[in-house]
Amino acid sequence: MDIHSQVLVYDEKIPLPPEVIETSGMEWINDSIWVTHNDSGNEASLYFLDKKGKLISTVKLTKAYNNDWEDISFDGISTIFIGDLGNNLNNRKNLKIYSYNINDSSVNSFPVNYADQKFPTPEKNKNFDCEAIVYSDKNIFAFTKNYSEPFNGYTKLYSFCIDGSDSLVSPIDSFYLGDGGL
Repeated sequence: MDIHSQVLVYDEKIPLPPEVIETSGMEWINDSIWVTHNDSGNEASLYFLDKKGKLISTVKLTKAYNNDWEDISFDGISTIFIGDLGNNLNNRKNLKIYSYNINDSSVNSFPVNYADQKFPTPEKNKNFDCEAIVYSDKNIFAFTKNYSEPFNGYTKLYSFCIDGSDSLVSPIDSFYLGDGGL
């Protein structure tokens, strides 16, 4: 299985509009449009920007709440996926993936639960804060940020089917990123 992320070489600093106060994820939609969102506690909105950072449009997602949106991914056709998977304290039980269809403005969501997470989460196993997602082949792949004490240097990789059929997921892999701490 190949998982690819966007590779961008951008030498120019691009200012973001004032509506984008705490961007947390950003994705190219096509050659000339970016989409981004704000981080936790802000409006459940997507901000579409041109190449120079000018706001083209704002789409408020109905039936969505920005608990802790961390990243977005695009299927390359019509659907943007938003990972409401921020879990800094490793105690959230309401994690979700939202999807927004550009063509018809529909919003859907499905819950996400980690099969290997116990509540309360022990200090030695605090590795359930997702900071990045990638779409590939009808799946969302999520990478965690490790807050374990002592820090062990691993990120976990989870996979969720975009139809929401596997809301209780186990890690499919883990990667050693080093022992430099957070």
